[in-house]
Amino acid sequence: MGYIFQYDKRNGKTYVYEKVKKVNPKTGEVVNARKIIGRLDKETNTIVPTGRKGPKPRSTSQRKKSESVVPDYSTLYKETNIQLIKRNEEFQLLNEKYAMVSQKINRLEAIMEDCLRIIKS
Repeated sequence: MGYIFQYDKRNGKTYVYEKVKKVNPKTGEVVNARKIIGRLDKETNTIVPTGRKGPKPRSTSQRKKSESVVPDYSTLYKETNIQLIKRNEEFQLLNEKYAMVSQKINRLEAIMEDCLRIIKS
């Protein structure tokens, strides 16, 4: 059993059929047939039943169970905490590098001032 998606150019809708095998009573041969399930909704990517032929929509209690999934905040907290610790370490390394560069610049400025004094005298 499989599903067939057929696009209708006239109205721009995609219909979903179920592939069914039937036995022809006169010849006894197995014949492939299709049974319509519904229409494919492009926005939600779900199958909307067409009339009585499609499967019944889920009850509201089943929808609430699947939609009301509570995230596990403890794991989210741990993952976020680990990411923040890594970021903090990266910033500390960058801060140390910045301090070393600023010290070197200060030394160069002092040397340049000494050079200028020597040149002027």
